[in-house]
Amino acid sequence: MDEKALAAALRQIAKGLTEAAAVLDGDVPGMERTVRRIALMRRFDVPPEEGLSREEASKAFRENGYKPRSFGGWVRRGLIDRDADRRYLTPKGRSLLAELSAHEQQATPDPPD
Repeated sequence: MDEKALAAALRQIAKGLTEAAAVLDGDVPGMERTVRRIALMRRFDVPPEEGLSREEASKAFRENGYKPRSFGGWVRRGLIDRDADRRYLTPKGRSLLAELSAHEQQATPDPPD
């Protein structure tokens, strides 16, 4: 058995698990928190009758670096509402999305022509 190769392989596994845990904690490499928040809110920016199901909402949270369990906090803050199995942005959520998007636009320089 090549102990050095085994040690190297174990380090690679540990590194992968550490990165996976960071993503689950909401630390998505290369995505600033505001950018992730905007992307998540846009997923919920639909008419109430077209709102996301529980599974779709959980997936949206995970894909944007948030724990699905944090959904309740968004509801308590009045940003997302749920009606039966539909989840969507509230007017307060849409207002915050517009504000965050405007700040993002100002912070992002225009590409050269």
